[in-house]
Amino acid sequence: MTCHGWSPAARGWPSWPGPPWARPGTWPWVRWDWRFFQGWSYASWSAADEVERLDLEAITIDGRSGGGVPALAYPFHLPQVRFTTCEPSFGELPEEPYVLASTTDQHLDDIGARIVLLDLSGFYPESGLIDGMALWVQPGPELDRLEAEGALLPAAFPTGLPASARRASLEIVDQPVQVEIGPGDRLALQVWGRHTGTGSPWPDQASYGRDARVRIIADVQPLDEGLPQSTRSGGELPRWIRPGETFAAAVDVVAVDQMLEPLPPGRYRVTLGVGQDDPAWFSPSEATGFDMVVTG
Repeated sequence: MTCHGWSPAARGWPSWPGPPWARPGTWPWVRWDWRFFQGWSYASWSAADEVERLDLEAITIDGRSGGGVPALAYPFHLPQVRFTTCEPSFGELPEEPYVLASTTDQHLDDIGARIVLLDLSGFYPESGLIDGMALWVQPGPELDRLEAEGALLPAAFPTGLPASARRASLEIVDQPVQVEIGPGDRLALQVWGRHTGTGSPWPDQASYGRDARVRIIADVQPLDEGLPQSTRSGGELPRWIRPGETFAAAVDVVAVDQMLEPLPPGRYRVTLGVGQDDPAWFSPSEATGFDMVVTG
C-alpha cells in the first residue's frame, strides 16, 4: 500500500500542530498565546530553507512522526513541493524517493536509505522525537547521485565523518599577525571558508545542535613554558555545508583555560580549523595562524 495526499480531517487526526501539553485549555489559568509559542519554537528553524535549496519536486512524510507536526509545518513553509503522507502502522510505504521521517526510522535504515538532512528543532523533543526528524533518500538513482556528490551523511550517523570530508579552507578577514588580549577576554573574528573535502556534508548547529555537528574550532596552544592548555572556543557554521560550498562565519577566540579560568599572561599560538567534538577531530587551516599575547 502506498501513501497519499493528506488532510487532518480526512484521516481523523487532530489538527493541533503542537505538543499535547501546549494545547489551548490544558492550562486554563494561563493566558496562552499560541502564536508566541509557535514563533519561539521555530525562530531558529532552518530545515525548510535547507530542503528548498535541494529543489525537490515531491516528498513523502511519515505523518505520525512528531505528533503530526512535520505534516503541517513542512507543507506550509514549502508550498512549491508536492507532499504525500504515509502511515506505516497501516502498512503504507513511502511512494517518493525522498522521505521525511524519524532520524532513527528502522525501516528506512534496514532498506539502505541514507540521510540527506537533519532537523532537530521545533517541537520534536516535546513530541517524543528525541533525535528529531531527517530527510531520507531511498535506494535508487537519487541516492546514487547524492552519494556521488558527497551530499549524504555516513550510515549510522551520529558518528565521525569520513577522513575525506575532514578538509577545509579557512581565511580570516583582516588576518592578524599578533594580537593582545586580556585574561578571560574575547577576540571576535570574521572568517571565509570552503568545504574542500568529499564524501559527506557538514551538519550545522541549527539542524543538529549536538556534539557530532561540525563547527569552527579555535585551537590555542601555549608558546611559553608553564602556561596551561586553553579550551577550544570558535564559532558555528551558518547552515548545512556540502562539499565545495563556501560560507562566512563569526568566530570568537576566548582567553580561558580548560577549567574556564582566565588564561595567565604569556604568548599563545591560535589556529582555526573545523572539527567535531564527538568523536573528536580537528582539521587545522594553517593559513589562519597568529600569535596571541595575553597581557598582565
